Amino acid sequence: NADGSSPTQLTQDGNDANPTFSADGQYIYYSEADADKPACLYRIPAAGGTAIELPDSDGLDQPAASPDGNELAVSDANNEGISLYTFDLTADKGTTTSITSDGGANPVWAPDDSLIYYDNPGVEEGPAPAVDYIKPVPNSTPTQIIPDSEDQGANTENAAPSPDGTQLAFNDNDGDILV
Repeated sequence: NADGSSPTQLTQDGNDANPTFSADGQYIYYSEADADKPACLYRIPAAGGTAIELPDSDGLDQPAASPDGNELAVSDANNEGISLYTFDLTADKGTTTSITSDGGANPVWAPDDSLIYYDNPGVEEGPAPAVDYIKPVPNSTPTQIIPDSEDQGANTENAAPSPDGTQLAFNDNDGDILV
């Protein structure tokens, strides 16, 4: 329920995180990681049922479903740092496309699929990551939209674009919400 009452437990192993609904609301995508293997992506019916591992998703984490339902924006923590990818949900096997080369975590899609908001720990200069955005195409140049600073570092784990995409709410370093 949207109010949090009477939750239904969908998974059982305690290693599952970062749920995101599919565009049609029928599925929930999430990541699972444990000590024996890297994070990978799963899909489970929102009403409950059997989860399936998405093919070729080893190492991928923090899924965010695109509004058109065709892709997930995901992060990949590897030996070279964190990168941001799109994961094609329309292909028979998982096809990833790199969209950042210098970092990217905690992706959030704009309502019209035109942008992915994310924080970029690869260019962190202040006490919190800067909020950047990028068009979801390979090799796009990101634009920093909320600078990191002593007064107003942002954390995009809590970034939320408005339904019409004209505003972005986020947290600052003091725990306050700004738009």
